[in-house]
Amino acid sequence: MAHGISTTEVPVPQFPKNQAAGDDPHRTDHATAQPPVDGMSLMDIPEVCAKTLQGRTTIFKKIKERELPAVKLGRRTMIRRSDFEAWIATLPPVKGAR
Repeated sequence: MAHGISTTEVPVPQFPKNQAAGDDPHRTDHATAQPPVDGMSLMDIPEVCAKTLQGRTTIFKKIKERELPAVKLGRRTMIRRSDFEAWIATLPPVKGAR
């Protein structure tokens, strides 16, 4: 031991092949995950954006204006699929369409 410095080796974590240090095998892709709450299917904001071809700002504006109901699941803002479908049904038809 020189100058009071310990030479004890620190173990390096070993990860299985094809798994990086930041990968968690139990983690799901949040963009496609639809966690059920009391049997309800939920959509996250990226999924709502993808289905409506609208941006996050527009979707959050609809939520703020209480046009599109939302719930919180932890820190995440989620839309009940039934609320999303009801909101879509209230949108006006294209002029000239039957």
